Amino acid sequence: MSKTVIVVLGHANDKHGRLTSIAQSRCHQAKALFELNSALKILCTGGVAESFNPTHTPNGEYAQVYLQQLGVPIDAFLSVAPSKFTLEDATLSEPILKAYAAEAIYLVTSDFHMPRAELIFAKVFPNIDLHCYPSTTELPKAESARLAAHELLAIERDKKSLGTTYFKPN
Repeated sequence: MSKTVIVVLGHANDKHGRLTSIAQSRCHQAKALFELNSALKILCTGGVAESFNPTHTPNGEYAQVYLQQLGVPIDAFLSVAPSKFTLEDATLSEPILKAYAAEAIYLVTSDFHMPRAELIFAKVFPNIDLHCYPSTTELPKAESARLAAHELLAIERDKKSLGTTYFKPN
């Protein structure tokens, strides 16, 4: 069996470390995957930044605690990747996944975020088998539209920030 890691991308938490409903839905998706195969490891991403985590504890640690509350054992977790944005989710996960000798990634993020996350992870990890498992996001129509528009702009920004290191011109 290949060494597979569930990579759960972080989302916001409040000043008390409580995860948003979006972050919780990502954790529930990861838990569902873990229930199918308890030999999987889990890598949670998310650091500290005023825009999404006003505490001094990395967001990924809050996700780990939440997943433990859902029944995931502590020994299922790899180190947290203390990222502040999607590209860092991938680049800061890279040494952790390499040290574990991961052969496959089960990428978990929100449905609205998955196209960009998949694009980045596929480019950063061209030699690792990538499977995407989006969580369902229940948001008001206006908020969904705002997030979709943000993601389209962010894809273009991320392509530019990576340059030809990962993205080849079409």
